[in-house]
Amino acid sequence: TPGASESSRNKRRRMDTTIFQHMAEKSIGEIGVSREPLVIDADMELSEALKFLSNSWIRGCPVRSADKQSFVGTLDLREACPFLIEMYKEKRSVTRMSKSGSFKRTPSRQERESEVAQAATLVEYIRTFGTKWSVSDLAKKRAFPIFRPSVTILEAARALSSGSHIIGIDGGPESTGGLSKVITQGALFRYLAPLLQNTATPLYEFMRTPVLAVTAKTTALRSFEILIRKGISGLPVVNKEGAIIHQTSTSDVKILMTANIDGDLTLEENIEDFLVKLRASKPSLKTKVPVASCAQTDELSAVVNKLIRTGFHRVWVVDRKKKPIGVMSLSDLLRSLVKRAEGALGPAPDEPSPHLVATYGGDDGLPHLFVHEPEPHTACKCILS
Repeated sequence: TPGASESSRNKRRRMDTTIFQHMAEKSIGEIGVSREPLVIDADMELSEALKFLSNSWIRGCPVRSADKQSFVGTLDLREACPFLIEMYKEKRSVTRMSKSGSFKRTPSRQERESEVAQAATLVEYIRTFGTKWSVSDLAKKRAFPIFRPSVTILEAARALSSGSHIIGIDGGPESTGGLSKVITQGALFRYLAPLLQNTATPLYEFMRTPVLAVTAKTTALRSFEILIRKGISGLPVVNKEGAIIHQTSTSDVKILMTANIDGDLTLEENIEDFLVKLRASKPSLKTKVPVASCAQTDELSAVVNKLIRTGFHRVWVVDRKKKPIGVMSLSDLLRSLVKRAEGALGPAPDEPSPHLVATYGGDDGLPHLFVHEPEPHTACKCILS
């Protein structure tokens, strides 16, 4: 009834206001972390740095300057994707050098052909041939902001809703570059989850639509090329009827860093078979559901519970035929919460935050490792095969 509907909306507004006030009043010190901050030194070899991210099962990590007095930025595993494509193409055609000039040439074609064949993993390939890109070069591309422990949850959410998805908290020992914590999107989401599990706000108010997708018959190589070119971190995989059956994301790159890109695991096979084999190679992923999906009318509380259970950073929004029509990532959720909070409590001040210590990296003027076609906030819907 109209009266019941109005009552429901009022209750939802009161609940949302409670969440926003909590975010505006509580400091980041409320968030606990399970381990000390991980830091990569700028003089580490790129192959070892990427392997460190993969073995630590993290997507990004702050990079400390060579003098260890400050930071350079954030090294993100997304930077490994171009190397993966480069390596695979060269392993299939060692006579063709990369047009981008990312890798050093060797004088002997015969020697190079032998070395390429022996470099079974991406880490081995980068270590063998080297690259003109250093850890420092790549870290400068993505910002690493450092805040005082007094920064509010709301301001932290604003910083984490874009960029490299990690922030540092000041006040730690010299061994960690003065960091007491590194807060990720996932850590903030888990902190907010108990509050969000009580909201009845429908998912469609948080989702982004439409989405880009690939068919199950699209090659793994083509799928990763799309991730790179479009600058996105995840793609739904659909069957011939258009229903979602899998997803691929930068999380798969963590496994690919040390996976043997030979034999049974080839980027030329279709993405469905590739993902099944890839995840079977890691025992902890064998029992994990392949994809998380919800209806656009589902309440946010149900979506939050699903994300907590699966450990995913996004949920795909599907219609009655399971066709993807939208997506809600942790970035989308945080961005929406910040916007709603500012609408309810007032916009953020124009002057610099007193809680921000420094921001390192985030230099968009640096040369790009690969051609990047920026996606608008609502990517055009396109099924590629």
